[in-house]
Amino acid sequence: MKSAQFSLIIVFIFYQVILIFLLLAELGVPWLDFLRATDRVLLLLALAVLPFVLLASSKALRSLTLRFSGQELHLEMGELSDRLDLELKRVRGDVSGRVSNAEQAVWPILAGDDISAPQRWAESRVLIGSKMDFSHVFFSHLLAEQIERNVRDIQCELCAPNGGLKDFADLRYRRIDMYVEFTGTGCQLYGIDMRGSSVDDTIDELDKRSAVHGIRWLRPLGASENYCLAMRRDKAKELGVKSLSDLTLASPKLVFSGDPEFLNRHDCYLGLLNTYKLRFKATEVCDINDRYGMLESGEADVFVGYETDPQLANSRELIVLEDRDPFFPSYHAVPIARSEALQQIAGLEDALRGLEAIIATRDLINVVFELHTRGSDPAVARDMARRYLDRSRRQN
Repeated sequence: MKSAQFSLIIVFIFYQVILIFLLLAELGVPWLDFLRATDRVLLLLALAVLPFVLLASSKALRSLTLRFSGQELHLEMGELSDRLDLELKRVRGDVSGRVSNAEQAVWPILAGDDISAPQRWAESRVLIGSKMDFSHVFFSHLLAEQIERNVRDIQCELCAPNGGLKDFADLRYRRIDMYVEFTGTGCQLYGIDMRGSSVDDTIDELDKRSAVHGIRWLRPLGASENYCLAMRRDKAKELGVKSLSDLTLASPKLVFSGDPEFLNRHDCYLGLLNTYKLRFKATEVCDINDRYGMLESGEADVFVGYETDPQLANSRELIVLEDRDPFFPSYHAVPIARSEALQQIAGLEDALRGLEAIIATRDLINVVFELHTRGSDPAVARDMARRYLDRSRRQN
């Protein structure tokens, strides 16, 4: 190892000597005329290679001190490498997240309208989409169970999970017939700010804007699933972080974790960065159901949570940061569907409207906890959907 370090030191010093000679030649020192590089080709080449020499040297050198005319230049090679690795990792995560979001939506757009949709409706078949998380798996089964109980000879086929933005793109191009969307996400899709508005006013505005795409927003299910940011309690106490605004000063010391959709939405991570001038030490991309695993492994300090996450309900290790302004809009769960399907299948719209206020947020927390414990097996999710519909019928 010592011989390798010594060799790298010699190479590095020799490289610096060459670079100095080239610089002097470019400055026109008479006795170095023979080294002049036409159009500065050699100089540019040297400057281009320098970062790679530093990276290679850092593998064997912890630090290097050079002395020039009595002045010392001290380079922490490992620190330079670590910083570059973190920056590359951040950029890689950002790019992969954007590609993931774009890839979800691009296929339905490229394929265009599903020309077989009218035949599907004529046969009384409907396709129900779902996002990736536990609550949406449950929602898809809740829609299917309600429809099959109330619409004669209907067949429900589940695309669960189907994706995040892909659900809306699939619905837009008639590749699915319905799914449960959130009001906050809908506002993001149409670029409107309905913070402070009632749920009814928000749904009315979204329904009006969606009509041009042949999409209807129906009545809310009752539960909401608002975003929040959570931290390890000990880390938050150490840095004095209690609210989102406190992250402005603390973010350079913290690693953030979120799923690709959250990281690339302006009502989520991109808006947070801009509003609070955040610059995290690193940003880790994770699967939506792996967020708490990254916390336990110490890979993340701050991460996106949902108000329905059972891990946040009674945790002593975690705190939810206060959203005082507030930054996040409300995310009320609402079934949305193709207007043609509602028109052509008798009883379908009435069945979906029968789900209004079917489940409260506190009950959805229990659903998510049970699915997290038992797994998101379709049989488990369908059993829970039946349970809630049966309870609702008894209460009415």
